[in-house]
Amino acid sequence: MRRSRARRRIAALLLTAPLLAACGWFDPDPVPTTTSAPPVCAQGYPYTLQLIPETLPELLAQSGLTVCADSTSSNLLVRNDSKAVWIIDRPVGLHWPLKDLALNDVDLFRKIRGTAPGLTVEPGQSATITATPADLHLKLDVFAAAGWQTITAIKDSIEKKAVGAFFKLVAGNSTAKEVIIECGTAGYNAGQAIAKAPQQDPAEAVKSALGLIPGVRTCFSVVKANEARTGELKLASLAEHVKQPAWTMETNSIGRAALKQFALRFRIP
Repeated sequence: MRRSRARRRIAALLLTAPLLAACGWFDPDPVPTTTSAPPVCAQGYPYTLQLIPETLPELLAQSGLTVCADSTSSNLLVRNDSKAVWIIDRPVGLHWPLKDLALNDVDLFRKIRGTAPGLTVEPGQSATITATPADLHLKLDVFAAAGWQTITAIKDSIEKKAVGAFFKLVAGNSTAKEVIIECGTAGYNAGQAIAKAPQQDPAEAVKSALGLIPGVRTCFSVVKANEARTGELKLASLAEHVKQPAWTMETNSIGRAALKQFALRFRIP
């Protein structure tokens, strides 16, 4: 990958000479596939690429992110065991097909993100694309970071009551799903507040967007109004979860790492 400090990108450099000679070609219309992240580089992708971060926040955020190449260097596997959502924004034009039926946290997050550019690789997920290492570009994004942390907070607050409760709720309760999407969208849009006030803790921006502290009350109101029909999704449980140091620290860490790129790219003072 070509390096550019102005764009704060992560460069993918091959560790093996045979692949270095194969750079320069990629499918102009690559088709992604997704699976749960395998424990090691999957069979057929024997070469591990070295990711070179350009900032300290990127270095901290990329722990658990792995990129592998096949023997021709024309197909890549990106697997994400980190805590952050990574976006493949090059090759350009990659995106997940929109699903009418959302069955889990990943589906809900992608539905919330809609047609925003780039292919997301969420924590615990992997994607295969047709591209060479020289054409690969990964980035963080404050909107994706805020949106994913919101979905994570909702899921974990529900799962505290019973393991698997979130997935059962999403699969069988249309009202709960609509509420989660509305709250997730509010959290996703908190990325704008994070970008405008980089001195503020990202976790506080997310909580404000959800109405859990003074701020926009959309999520707060919709959860409260539907509690009788949304099973384990309760306002008190969600509010309690976002007070936990673990969620707060993780959200701040990921949000700040994403903000470093966002601030430079959009020249936010």
